[in-house]
Amino acid sequence: MFEQQILIEKAREIGDVVKFLYQRGWAPTSNSNYSCRLDAEHIMITVSHWSKEHLTKESFMVLNIMGKPLNQASNSAKITSAEFQLHTMLYKENKETKAIFHTHSVNSTVLSKLYESQDEIVLENYQMLKVFSGIDSHDVKKIVPIFPNTQDITVLVKQIKQYVTEYPDIHGFLIAGHGLYAWGKNISEAKRHLEAFEFLFECELLTLRLRNQ
Repeated sequence: MFEQQILIEKAREIGDVVKFLYQRGWAPTSNSNYSCRLDAEHIMITVSHWSKEHLTKESFMVLNIMGKPLNQASNSAKITSAEFQLHTMLYKENKETKAIFHTHSVNSTVLSKLYESQDEIVLENYQMLKVFSGIDSHDVKKIVPIFPNTQDITVLVKQIKQYVTEYPDIHGFLIAGHGLYAWGKNISEAKRHLEAFEFLFECELLTLRLRNQ
């Protein structure tokens, strides 16, 4: 059993990040979800139908890496989104991943629809690309894959697992008409990657708008 203080501290750390995301309009209503790794076999993840404006320890539940709730009372009303399967898959595929954030910003949603037929967005020659772990030059092309939205989460997990297995160095992906997943080696890095994606998506949309005037 995990010490309550550890859960409280992680909830507070993620809560501070999500409050920032909420204020930026990147985490509206209760549909986004956030998790972090507690150890090699367990994660904590936000529960479903919980406003992300203010998170506490009660906003999370602990799952093992296979997705089974840890010591949850049979009468507990806590549930997590079916998308927990994406979180657990990503943690299993990359042992260095320690935090995963899924947001629903306007920019990521719109771009994912605009480029859905191409299956990806190509970001290149932006100084901001150097923010991503492992990139030390602006003179690169960063591919952000886009996966079709589906209510069959097992299909989505299989598609994304195949991609991240082939391209393990990506830092995030989009689900068409849905939103962004981004992650990192710790909570701070996951926030940095997500913020960089959002900045670059805004640049891409503004560029498209100006070209079409």
